[in-house]
Amino acid sequence: MTCVIASMKLKLIAADSRESVNGVHYQVPKLFTYAGKAYGLAGDSWMGGQFETWVKSGFDDSKKPDWSGIKEDESFDALEISAAGIRRWDKHLASWPVSEPKWIGIGNGSDLAIGALEAGASIEDAFEIVFRRNGLCGPPIRTITLADIRKGVA
Repeated sequence: MTCVIASMKLKLIAADSRESVNGVHYQVPKLFTYAGKAYGLAGDSWMGGQFETWVKSGFDDSKKPDWSGIKEDESFDALEISAAGIRRWDKHLASWPVSEPKWIGIGNGSDLAIGALEAGASIEDAFEIVFRRNGLCGPPIRTITLADIRKGVA
């Protein structure tokens, strides 16, 4: 499961690194960058991989995932952050701008992280709280800032 938080106030996107399959935990990247934007992925990994391939193709229609036959329990969400703001993507590959007051999250750990942030925690402390309370989310925390994107170091 996942915790992805994006914030224009903090000028960053952050994610945990845990994927769980049949009770076994793996570290996986849930953030990537392309063309001046950073993306955070939640949901089924195979869908995230296809989405990343499509984004990195420049949204080439021939590479657009066809998820018309997905099962009801398969899921996908993404957050995109750039200097222009934050967009949210869903499993229908629709996206829309998000006017977040301070932060927005996706994944089953995001509500807990946002609660911690609202109570004054740093992004690092918020994720540590998620890791203690949600065994499906885990370290390390990966963060990409808008400055990283601008410098091309992400």
